[in-house]
Amino acid sequence: MKVQKNRDYTGPRIQIDYRDSDLFDFWHYIHKYYLSPADKGALFPVDIQALDVLSDDRREFGIKEAFDLWDGVILGNLPDVTLYYRDLKLEKRLDADLVRRGLIAIAAYRREIMRKLTAEEERAALNLNEWLCGYEKGLVVGYIEIENGMKAELRRTDSLLVDFEMDLEMQFYLRQDDPFYDNDAADEHDWERDAALMCELKHLTIPHRLNEIHDPEYFGLGDDRDHNETRGRGCSDPVVQARQCYLFHMLTSHCGVPRSHLKRIGTIWSDIRVINQTAVTIDLTGENIVARQVATYPGKIL
Repeated sequence: MKVQKNRDYTGPRIQIDYRDSDLFDFWHYIHKYYLSPADKGALFPVDIQALDVLSDDRREFGIKEAFDLWDGVILGNLPDVTLYYRDLKLEKRLDADLVRRGLIAIAAYRREIMRKLTAEEERAALNLNEWLCGYEKGLVVGYIEIENGMKAELRRTDSLLVDFEMDLEMQFYLRQDDPFYDNDAADEHDWERDAALMCELKHLTIPHRLNEIHDPEYFGLGDDRDHNETRGRGCSDPVVQARQCYLFHMLTSHCGVPRSHLKRIGTIWSDIRVINQTAVTIDLTGENIVARQVATYPGKIL
């Protein structure tokens, strides 16, 4: 992300990529839960990330009074902001009032992730971490069974298939008694058009052989690592001190779901996809077409 001054405009011009709005991260979560319906229509998730840059570059653009997003204090005369989407070659102007509301949303989110958990929230977070640890193990067993079946299938159809891949995505949905679960207005303005979808994990790292899970270099689903990156920061919070699995880490650190919101989860859906692959090398330059099948997967099995 790059901040620069516009030749014809005194306010900041921030370069971003529109496609980054598809990423389910902190900014997406703020967009979904901390903006009004009208502001959701005016701001993309990646726009929220761009506004956060103002806190670091405020003096360069004439914002003399300090504002602290962590404390929720936003002072001074905020400027209009120009966003330039590099991948679309388009600009968008955000007026100062919209900029302020976006910053207020960021501040509200940051206060939420920093506050002390209630006993109920703490118990829900610890329960989820424990459940996800067991769920990971079950997913790994399922993947190994799928892989063994695919190896046999590839041998049986050697002339057709040469390889395969497996992909995992997970969706976390709200409890049905959550006020946001069946919110028509929210559904209308949500980026993914599903108010009940709390967050989504895509392109999860998965093992392809049982021995890979115990490899010290392996980082992903079912590994032996402790993924807690917050322990030892002077906090006695049991959730901060707990050993955390890969999925819990991805949910709270990469998707940015506040630990206090984990008790809102009611359904977890997993999409497990097996992608069959085939390939040939082909030479069309001679009188006759020459095609050779790429080496088959069974020949690669260790």
